[in-house]
Amino acid sequence: MNLADKYPTFFRWGRFPFRILRLCLRPIFFILVSLMTLGALFIAVENYITGKAWEKYQVEARARGKVFNITQPALPPLADDQNFMMSPLLKPIYTDGKYKEAFESRLSLEVQKNDVPKPFPATGFGAWAKGERVDLSQWAAYFQQPDMFVALKKYDADVAEISSASRKPYSRFSVQYDRPGPVARRVTPETALALLSRIYELRTLAELNAGQNQPALDDAITILRMAQADKDEPSYNGPWFTGDVLRKSTLQVVWEGLAANRWNAAQLAVLQQEMQKIDLFAQYQQVRQTGQNIDFVFIEWLKQQSIANRYKFFKKQWHLNTFSLGDILAVVPDYIWTQAELDVSRHDDEDIAPCVEASLRRINLPAIQAARRASEEAGQRATSASVILHPQRLVDSIVGVASFNSEELYKFAQAQSGLDEAVVACALERFKIVQGDYPATLDELVPQFIAKVPNDVVSGKPLHYQRTANGRYMLAAVGWNEKDNDGKWTATFSDESWAWQYAATK
Repeated sequence: MNLADKYPTFFRWGRFPFRILRLCLRPIFFILVSLMTLGALFIAVENYITGKAWEKYQVEARARGKVFNITQPALPPLADDQNFMMSPLLKPIYTDGKYKEAFESRLSLEVQKNDVPKPFPATGFGAWAKGERVDLSQWAAYFQQPDMFVALKKYDADVAEISSASRKPYSRFSVQYDRPGPVARRVTPETALALLSRIYELRTLAELNAGQNQPALDDAITILRMAQADKDEPSYNGPWFTGDVLRKSTLQVVWEGLAANRWNAAQLAVLQQEMQKIDLFAQYQQVRQTGQNIDFVFIEWLKQQSIANRYKFFKKQWHLNTFSLGDILAVVPDYIWTQAELDVSRHDDEDIAPCVEASLRRINLPAIQAARRASEEAGQRATSASVILHPQRLVDSIVGVASFNSEELYKFAQAQSGLDEAVVACALERFKIVQGDYPATLDELVPQFIAKVPNDVVSGKPLHYQRTANGRYMLAAVGWNEKDNDGKWTATFSDESWAWQYAATK
């Protein structure tokens, strides 16, 4: 007798739960399969609809003149001997991190015995927009050397190489655009270039004080060319780095040389021509467009990766180790990333593009204020707890759909305004050399001394110009707050006015 015959009741009731489970599993399995099928169908439909919307947008945007490159941004190769940034002094920065640190340490102006950099002179930098010259006596005390040429002699070899390399026709950083995956972030030489520009500034001012006008002009032009280190590469930092070098070193040197009447008409014409080559508006447009394309390349790469590869990338590169972020970003379907591409483009069209009217060489302050508000609102949404429940909002925040930095635009506008004023100042000095006095209006400079007088980059109106009682003149823009206070302007992010003027002639 088997056990089933011996204990019939037990086996009859003992199999009951399994019968119930078997009966329930079928509909559960059917429901699960149905839900998965519906989910896959929904994702497929959304992928198709969003993909078509993205394709349609690209066609319409290209018809408006917008350039898209969503595969891999590429630039034509440059020979090292034609590329300023591939000079023997700068090239190793991209290949050897230790060299970068050693080079920047070597450029540090002065260090104490314990290898700690000495603090710079508190008031030794000068401020051209405030009419303040660099106090070389403070720098002499800093170097503990009364002769600035002797104090800066240790940089002669670096200066000679940079001066020669800066005359090369091209300047491009080493971005590895052809690498698979996200576009590689470059190792930036900008700290080294900023230190070099400071060394050149002190050297040029020492030359001006010594009456060495042609060497001073040559060094001033080198600083101008260093400021354009990004000019042949559409990198993120182009107009910002150029603007910083212009505001901090280049325009100070030009202002002091003009204030002291150091250069003759031919030298002024050369300096004016070099400055007219710099167009921060064009750089800004290039950087804005390339920034988008780099985002597109990154998103397209992500869409091609498996869930496992996405998870590994976010965990390693962005340190997103929590379940709420790393896992969600790894499993979000393609249509969410495609929608992020659409959101990036529309944010650029609606919020960012109106901020700079490049064809008019003008900053649009109302548009900047609107873009700043949109960015702040997007930031608040991205930091809310509900972002985990909204994958689209999470992805948009990671991609930086509504990112916007109005302060960077302020620096860019101030640098371009100062550059425009410096160009006009050179033309005014050339006019005075020929005519014996400054013109009554800026229109008298055209066309002999300047092809066209630039307008105020904020207001779009003519620059403010008037001859002053000290035998010189004042040239100014209305500045960031758009208020005309007889040339005495105060900006939102800085106390510097956007004016070009000189003290009384001695």
